[in-house]
Amino acid sequence: MPPSIQVAPATREEHEEILALHREAGWPDTHLEGEVWVLRDLGGLAGSIQLIELVSGLILIGAIVVRSDARGRGLGSEMARCVLTTRTAEWWLECREQRMAFYGRLGFAVVAAAEVNELVRERVGPNSAREQNFMRRSTSAHAVRTGYASLEREHGRVMARKHGQPAGVVLSVEDLDSPEETLAVLNDEPLMREVRQGLAEIADGPAARFSKSDALALTTRGE
Repeated sequence: MPPSIQVAPATREEHEEILALHREAGWPDTHLEGEVWVLRDLGGLAGSIQLIELVSGLILIGAIVVRSDARGRGLGSEMARCVLTTRTAEWWLECREQRMAFYGRLGFAVVAAAEVNELVRERVGPNSAREQNFMRRSTSAHAVRTGYASLEREHGRVMARKHGQPAGVVLSVEDLDSPEETLAVLNDEPLMREVRQGLAEIADGPAARFSKSDALALTTRGE
């Protein structure tokens, strides 16, 4: 996933913008429910996907939408693939016939009407306007590990959730270095005393200021 693309849980402040994407896509009467993820690019919020956990390990995918000027770039697939690797689950969706090929490329397969999970069928409800097409995909533990492995190459992040609540964040090892260094500094009490003293001196009056290169030159002068 390019560094300019981020897939993450939606913030509450983004909900109205997500609904605007729904209206742009021709869905005027939708509402947000379940777990909502978004895809952000350099232009801002570019897409969203909704997950409804019917029971533990059984998830129904709701609306997937991509901003009109961002379509045709594979962002919907990228967003879905990222979300599908966040947990081991049995994933279900119902779609129009025209969308079946798209979901097929994501690993979903058509399920015969007699084999559709009853919880899924009940949650989706009947549709008298068109034929319903139910599709299913199972994400194994191996697939989840594979998704995590891709973080090492792409400097991404995945937030894992349990029962819809944030439970942890998975980062690549390289991306973990920076917060670990920050924690090391915060846990170094003598160093933090010096930092606090320096900040107090700056607050009390004029203090010498150094650029990063000047500071580095001072620290290496005696070497």
